[in-house]
Amino acid sequence: MLNNAALLLATGLLFYISGPGRKSGEPFFQQVFNGLTITLICIAAMLNPWKLYPSGLMFDAKSVVLSISGVFFGPAPTIMAILGSSAFRVHIGGIGVWTGLGVIIISGAIGVGWNRFRLRGSHDPSISELFLLGIIVHAAMLLWMFTLPFSVSVYVLSKITIPVLLIYPLATVLPGRLMLNRAACKRNENALRKNEERLELAFELTDGGLFDWDLETNEIYYSPGWKKILGYQGHEIENKLSEWRRLIRPEDAEETRAMMNEVIEGGRERFEKEFRMLHKNGHWVDILARAKAVFDETGKAVRVVGAHFDITEKKRMENSLTKAQRHEE
Repeated sequence: MLNNAALLLATGLLFYISGPGRKSGEPFFQQVFNGLTITLICIAAMLNPWKLYPSGLMFDAKSVVLSISGVFFGPAPTIMAILGSSAFRVHIGGIGVWTGLGVIIISGAIGVGWNRFRLRGSHDPSISELFLLGIIVHAAMLLWMFTLPFSVSVYVLSKITIPVLLIYPLATVLPGRLMLNRAACKRNENALRKNEERLELAFELTDGGLFDWDLETNEIYYSPGWKKILGYQGHEIENKLSEWRRLIRPEDAEETRAMMNEVIEGGRERFEKEFRMLHKNGHWVDILARAKAVFDETGKAVRVVGAHFDITEKKRMENSLTKAQRHEE
């Protein structure tokens, strides 16, 4: 049982890393990979069984793995795992081979059915729902023991019913909980990426780009739009502060750094400065930079987040207007 508990923990971590695959549009090769991975986990479980003497029957965690697979990975990978696990169970042989095959099929089928017909539709299952899944799967497994000779089934059920109904539903929750956490993280990542894309698009429409400077690590992020202003592709400028120092016009650098230091030290609420930066093609680009510092609970600045806007055309128009006015005078 300890071996199976360790295996379930490893299973949960593996599922967490690979991530849930409940979307029907998931790439074919990803579904194949998931199916093979789940099959290997089931085989590992069957190689570390809980043996019930003197019946010679073996019990393991494959029922948990297959039911969780059905819920989170859907039909294709789970069916692959059912077929692979069934083939290996036949290879092992023994008195309970047909009973074992039934447990494999029932566990996977309940998981897939749960995925398809569950009351909450596309929402992630709750912890209590996973626990209920564990009870139903393993109650069905216990009932399936009656496919054994009656005297054997009575003996087996007298020995395993309480441990199975106490331990296996909880064991179902463990990898399920990790999968739920993974799904939540994935949703947050997707939402953050979409927000970043929207923000980046908005800045592109205004000839702007973002930067995010981590003052604790001295790491800085320049968005693709920030680099595009200066004529560079994303990979052509490294996310290093030295790039800003290299590209800013030397005459503007000292005053710009001084104003930024005031913002970081809290002496100025926000940074707003016009300066020039060197374009990839060799000409100067007029930049309007705006930024604010982010402070921690102690009042120490930990980040500076801001934006650059290309105001070259605006400056050109202002200069032309000034020249025209002087000419009229």
